[in-house]
Amino acid sequence: MGTVPKQNRTPKEQAKYEYNIAWAKTHPDHVKRYRNKAQRKYRYGITPEEYNKILESQDKKCKICGSTNPGVKGTFYVDHNHRTHTVRGLLCNDCNSALGFVKESISTLQSMIEYLQ
Repeated sequence: MGTVPKQNRTPKEQAKYEYNIAWAKTHPDHVKRYRNKAQRKYRYGITPEEYNKILESQDKKCKICGSTNPGVKGTFYVDHNHRTHTVRGLLCNDCNSALGFVKESISTLQSMIEYLQ
C-alpha cells in the first residue's frame, strides 16, 4: 500500500495527503521514531520489543566497544550478517562504520590489529 499518484488522487485523497505532509513537518521526532521502527521490522525482521530485548541483553551498550553512546543517530545500529541476514547485535555509530569500512573482512581486521601492535 503506497501513496496514490498525484494525478489519480480524488480531492479527498489530496486533502488527506496534504494534511499528512503538514503534520509530518510539525512532528519530525514522531516521524523519525516511527520510521526507525518500521525500517527495523522491514530490513531486519525485528519488532521494537525485540530491539529493546537485544539492547537490554547488551546492558544498553555497543556489542563491540561497550559504549553507552550510540552516536549521531541517537539509537544503536542493528548489525547483521549480510549473507544470512541474521542479527548479530546492536552497535554504536563508530563500530558500525568501522565494520562497513573494512567490508566485514576478518583478514583486514586482523591486519589492522597486527599493524597497531
